[in-house]
Amino acid sequence: MSDQPDGCYPRVTGEQVLSGQFNESLVSLVGQMKDIVEGPDGAEFMAFEACDKTIINCTISPDIAFESGKFCEIIGAASGRSNEEGALDAFVCRELGSDFDLSLYHDLVTKVLNIGGKFEKYFYPKDVMG
Repeated sequence: MSDQPDGCYPRVTGEQVLSGQFNESLVSLVGQMKDIVEGPDGAEFMAFEACDKTIINCTISPDIAFESGKFCEIIGAASGRSNEEGALDAFVCRELGSDFDLSLYHDLVTKVLNIGGKFEKYFYPKDVMG
């Protein structure tokens, strides 16, 4: 894992997870649980649709109960593996209710909370950079 402040998880999009920008960092990814899929080696992953509509295959801890259609925030480690091999290792899941607006959240993440953006200093410690 990278050296990042305890409890500080950058809010990212699925595209950012797949880009490798946050490899080996803990991140917060918001979206909707979609399906359980099988990887090339037979391992099972949760297909998770992030706020930007990107599908991320996640390994999930036994504490996370899969429920198709559930909106949630996942805290996990961006693994650096390909999406087919599980791009995110999820270990915390926080439910967000049944009427969460992913489009509005996407606008928040990309226009306000983006690292390197205009408002970065208000939302992230100085040493949290992707």
